[in-house]
Amino acid sequence: PVPLDEEQVFNLEHLRVPYIHAKRAAEQLAIEFARQGRWICVVNPGYLVGPEDYGPSVMGRFCLRFWKGRIWLVPRGGINLADVRDVAKGHLLAAEHGQPGRRYILGGSNLSFLELCQQLAHLAGVRPRYMPACPKPLLAMFALLAHARAWWCKREPYPSFAHVRMGYYYWYYSSLRAIEELGYTSRPITTTLRETWDWYRQNNTVRWHAFQRWWLRPAA
Repeated sequence: PVPLDEEQVFNLEHLRVPYIHAKRAAEQLAIEFARQGRWICVVNPGYLVGPEDYGPSVMGRFCLRFWKGRIWLVPRGGINLADVRDVAKGHLLAAEHGQPGRRYILGGSNLSFLELCQQLAHLAGVRPRYMPACPKPLLAMFALLAHARAWWCKREPYPSFAHVRMGYYYWYYSSLRAIEELGYTSRPITTTLRETWDWYRQNNTVRWHAFQRWWLRPAA
C-alpha cells in the first residue's frame, strides 16, 4: 500500500481486466500524438464518487449496495477515492495549465476497502454484524456464483471476476504534480461521502428489508 505517481512504470500486463488495458492503450495513443506536436495532456482520475449520481457510477454502485446491506465481504486491497466535482475542475485546470504530453493524477484520499466500508457505516449510523477483509479465493467463489446467476437472469454479475482481480491491489496514488503544476485541490473524502449519503437518502434509494435491518444494526 504505497502511493505511486506519474513516473511509475506500468506493471500490470498480466492482469486480466480488459478495461484497464483499453484505457492504457488510449492513453499511449494520446501521448504519441502529443509527441508529434499536438497539444494533448493526460489526466488520470482516481475512483470517482459524489452526489447526484444517477447512473450510478462504479463507486456509487458500491456505496449504494453497502448502504442497502448487500455487501458482506470486502477485498483486502484499497483505492484512491476522489470527489467527482474536484476531478471535473481538474480537467479544466489541465486544459488551461497542463503541459503537452504530460500526465496528471487527479486523486483524493487513499483508503482500504475496509476503511471505506467503516466510513460508509458510520455515515449511515449502522454497524455491520461482520465485515471481514476476506481472502481472494472466497471472494472468487462468490463471483462465480454471481456470474452463474447473471447468466441465468441475463444481468450484469456483481461481484464480477474483474472486481475480484482488481480488489486485491492497492490503487494508491499521489496528486502532488497536479497540485503543484495545475493548482488542483481535493476536498476531504468524508465530506464527499456524507453529501453522497444525504443525496441517496433524500432520493429514497436506500431501503432496508428484514435481513438488511438485522445485518446493518444501529450503531448506538
